[in-house]
Amino acid sequence: MALRGIDIASHQAGLDVASVDADFVIVKATQGTGYTNPYCVRWVEDALALGKCVGVYHYIGGQGAVAETDFFIDSVANWVGRVMLCLDWESYQNSAWRDEAYLEQCIRRVIERTGIPPMVYSSQAAPFPWDLCDRYNCGRWVAQYASMDATGYQDAPWNEGAYSCAIRQYTSAGRIAGWSGNLDLNKFYGDREAWDAYCGKATEPAPEEPEADPKPPLPDAIRQYVDLDSEAWYVGAVEEAVTRGFMTGYDATHFGPTDPVTRAQAVCAIARAADAPMDAPFSDVVASPYYYEAIEWAKETGVVNGDMGEFRPEDHATRAEVACFLCNWRDGLAVGEPTGYPDWEEVPDWARNAVAWAVEQGVLSGSGGRLLPNATCSRAECAAMISNLL
Repeated sequence: MALRGIDIASHQAGLDVASVDADFVIVKATQGTGYTNPYCVRWVEDALALGKCVGVYHYIGGQGAVAETDFFIDSVANWVGRVMLCLDWESYQNSAWRDEAYLEQCIRRVIERTGIPPMVYSSQAAPFPWDLCDRYNCGRWVAQYASMDATGYQDAPWNEGAYSCAIRQYTSAGRIAGWSGNLDLNKFYGDREAWDAYCGKATEPAPEEPEADPKPPLPDAIRQYVDLDSEAWYVGAVEEAVTRGFMTGYDATHFGPTDPVTRAQAVCAIARAADAPMDAPFSDVVASPYYYEAIEWAKETGVVNGDMGEFRPEDHATRAEVACFLCNWRDGLAVGEPTGYPDWEEVPDWARNAVAWAVEQGVLSGSGGRLLPNATCSRAECAAMISNLL
């Protein structure tokens, strides 16, 4: 038994996972300590909804093994146990290339954070310490191509059987129905149960439990959003955000609580919470988008300062950036540095006063005992931070 599938990144922007023939989809999630694939959330959620086998991968960049692995795990935390976790080890844009100890740190950190050994990707032609996979019970995802010629799915890729691997990537010039461009095509040597085992799912049926009480209904103000969990931590914050009118859903039925909040969305929410009089302040903000007036107000009041003359409205906002927006709005000044957070040293210098102020004001309380300042802020977290301040 084998499964056929694809791995995709932002190069495939516009791809609809429902339109392509694939048993599994592996999506690039992050790279280094600062890049998040803007299409990852939609692709992963769509693939899971379709019942496909799903994986996410982190492209190792060499900016610090623990820091970048934590960045990856924090970004995909909602899917741990549901998708395959993968580490991509290549020479391009990887300053740690050939540093076996660095890769080992990344592998160990994934296991420490999740309890799940990651799948490890690399080229068969590259010098790679494959024994690390055996040492930590990681699956091998091997790339080896017969040529760069276009091809469809192959039941028996070239050189199959010459080495052991869990997944074989045999082309980057794959062509299948549903997408007009090139795709990486892969073969997984196992069935759905084997895939689920790599995800960390139990291979034996769980014991029967008493039927749980039905979940309580969502509050009336947000009952229309089908993607909200009535027992989730964010319900009160989202209800307040919608009731006060500083945040709404993408459409009539979807709020996107776990989706990353963009810098423009965060500023718009703060501007609405401030009842700002919103009539492009930056070179990359034109006068037509929904956020134009909010960013104009934010610049004039000092809520935002931009980055080298640009605001980067569609970039995902980090938790530290949202804390800065709120601190600037309220002219906040921290009394001192917070204690008890093991990742305080990861807070950028430019954000230290804002993050410390946010902790003092109860705006930011951390997650699992950590501040996670450089992690992408979700829409629900943004709603909670604004609600906590109000």
